[in-house]
Amino acid sequence: MRKILFAVGEREFDATQGRLLLFAESLSSAGFRVDILTYSEKVFSSAEEVFKDNDMVRVEIMSPERIPLSYGFRDELLKIYIRQTHHLYIPGTDVRLYKLTAFDDFWGHIESHSFTKMDVSGYDLVLMPLPSDEEPPGPDGTIFCSTVCFLARESGTPIVGIQVFPVVHISPIILRAVDYIVVNEETEKEYLERSGVDGDRIFLLTNPREDYFMSTVEDTYRNFILKQEIPIARGEICIMVFNHPKYRPFVTEALEVISELDVPKVVVFMKRGYNVRELSEDEIITEFYGDILRRMRGNKYLVDPGARAKVIMHSDVVISFSYFAPSKFAAKSGKLSVVYNPLHDDFVSDDGVKFLSDKQSLRNVLSSSYEAKAAEVSITDIVKGVCKR
Repeated sequence: MRKILFAVGEREFDATQGRLLLFAESLSSAGFRVDILTYSEKVFSSAEEVFKDNDMVRVEIMSPERIPLSYGFRDELLKIYIRQTHHLYIPGTDVRLYKLTAFDDFWGHIESHSFTKMDVSGYDLVLMPLPSDEEPPGPDGTIFCSTVCFLARESGTPIVGIQVFPVVHISPIILRAVDYIVVNEETEKEYLERSGVDGDRIFLLTNPREDYFMSTVEDTYRNFILKQEIPIARGEICIMVFNHPKYRPFVTEALEVISELDVPKVVVFMKRGYNVRELSEDEIITEFYGDILRRMRGNKYLVDPGARAKVIMHSDVVISFSYFAPSKFAAKSGKLSVVYNPLHDDFVSDDGVKFLSDKQSLRNVLSSSYEAKAAEVSITDIVKGVCKR
């Protein structure tokens, strides 16, 4: 069983409102054993609570220890720094770099504590969010990050750095210290390549749920995807279908297309909250669509309309039969939003909703959506790929 060390600092934890920890959930569910290591009591307490029932994730806190630091030892470190930088000049001048940095920047940043008991040997890979120069960690965080990188290098353990802050604010020395870098935007990857980072060292994470783990901007609706209340296995596409009180033939056609779709799928049939005289909506659904739903392979759920925003966020495709607010919301949330209605021409609205008028067009977009989801890159894919190198 592969073992992963996930080293988490407090600044990066706070920037993502703790969502970073959920990378450990993704990896553990894929069969990796994950040890979360931190120096922060806040991170430790949160991780303990999140993973209290997960036997594949262990949480450890490590406090820095004070080390003897005599003036003589500090002077020796200073001499080493001067010897290593003696040949460097301030660009555009004849001033040597050490004359401006040795007795201020360097000497003033020699810390008197370290993580002397840290051990990263025995792990297949180290995963670590990358600190930022714009929002730098405190002394404990800086030393923690440096120690993790140094020990991993010494033991030959590959380090995968996760971008949290914009890569333009990540120090070049950090980019050189890690072996691989995970980003969530093509523009971030392009910037790193222009800065001289080999493209083979950069991974673009495209899984929408895990993309949110890295985000520093909280989104009320995206928070719904943090807890997967609808079980959706890796490789399954989730299709949400809105019921409609008038367009029952169109609903039937759409369900037939979904039923014929030969891919792993989860189907959520969303009620609209109406009755017809003494018949409830559940009875109408059973009468009109029961046979198709029973023949349909995969998990199927009948859901009340109050949960529609939550279900939309879990879905890959949202199908309705007339344009209404949830259609627009789904498209704006990055979902394939389809209005299936043979009474309309095929077109794409300004807000990204696809209007389709025949079963073959619907079949095509569903197949394309499944292929796009199958091509998504997750942290598990990245870690497995690195472990094979």
